[in-house]
Amino acid sequence: DAEVRARAEIVHARRRALWASIFAACPETLFVVAAGNSNRDVVEYGDVSASIEAPNLLVVGAVDRFGNWATFTNSSPDRVRLFDFGVEVDSVIPSGEHVPLSGTSMASPNAANLAAKILSVAPALEPASVVSIMLETGDPIAPPFSGVIANEAAAIARARLGTTR
Repeated sequence: DAEVRARAEIVHARRRALWASIFAACPETLFVVAAGNSNRDVVEYGDVSASIEAPNLLVVGAVDRFGNWATFTNSSPDRVRLFDFGVEVDSVIPSGEHVPLSGTSMASPNAANLAAKILSVAPALEPASVVSIMLETGDPIAPPFSGVIANEAAAIARARLGTTR
């Protein structure tokens, strides 16, 4: 048991170091990742890659269509600061059938889409500026939780102005 646990810790540390080095080696790339669906703090549990701090990393949690906290979403006030719709998202499966799927893997593509739209109107922005725009223009999530829900119209309008606070 102790041997397996020690080996797992080594593998986990290597994965974390690898992802951190990738984020550092690609400073002009914005990485958008799902927070995870275990209803836990990503920093406390060391979730890779959501717990890593990097200026070009955006970790996305999930809310439902009414903006309410998704009970499954991972969080952390320091790392998971942006949320998007990730509950019962209309999705197409390989058969072509539409089914409602839930998870931060549904929310993070929405945030990546918004980042792409921001860059389409302001292509000179650095990844950290894109993240700042998304966080500054988001709608507050209902207490007692922290973070903001992506607001596409406000974020694109801010990007068109070419300013961040």
